[in-house]
Formats: sequence, structure tokens, C-alpha cells
Amino acid sequence: MANVSWADGLSAVSALAGVGTAVIALKIGRTANEAARQSNRAADQANAAAEAVAQIERDRWHHEMTPRFDVTITRLGPATDQASLMLTFEGPPALERLDAVEVKIRDDGYTHGVGLAGEDIQEIADTV
Repeated sequence: MANVSWADGLSAVSALAGVGTAVIALKIGRTANEAARQSNRAADQANAAAEAVAQIERDRWHHEMTPRFDVTITRLGPATDQASLMLTFEGPPALERLDAVEVKIRDDGYTHGVGLAGEDIQEIADTV
């Protein structure tokens, strides 16, 4: 067996320690990578949940802020086609301070119906 100097032995031990350190660093890196993946998945799930909650809140706010009116139509007499229209604001209270409310009354009459070149039933329902 050849004589190995103490410097060569120390160098070999140092090299082995370096390999061991590299293996440990590799395991730590893999663990950190997996933790990062799990964190990313959790962040994606939290983002989806936050978006769902935000949509629910937008829908709730829209519903709560939709003006409600009581509509009363009174025919002015049996021999006339004229009528009186009374709109009463019912809520929500947050909209009481509106400067103006625009109401459009369309005369679709009873001639409005489904035809070959006209609107279909769903379009009529969506319009009226």
C-alpha cells in the first residue's frame, strides 16, 4: 500500500464531505421545490375562492341597488284608450337621492308578435 500523506487524506475527506454536502443540498432543494409547488397550488385555490366571493358580492350589491317601483295604471274612462300611470319609488333607500329617473314607455301594442322576419319568443320576452 502506498504511503498517503496527511494532506492527501485530508483532501479526500474534504472531497467526501463536499459530496455529502451536495447530496444534502440536493435533498433540501427538492423539498423546497415541492413546498413552492404546494404554495402555488394553495395560492391558485385562494385566488379562485376570492374571485367566487367577489362575484357573489357583486351580484348581491347589484340586486340590492336595483330600484324597485310600484306601478299603478288606471284607465281614465270606459270610453277612452287613455290611462294614468303612477310610479312610486319603493327602494332601496340608498337610491332616494337620485337627481332623476328616466322612464321610457314603449307602445308595443298587441300587434307585436312572432313572425317570419320578426323577433322570436325569447327576444320578445327579453325586450318587454
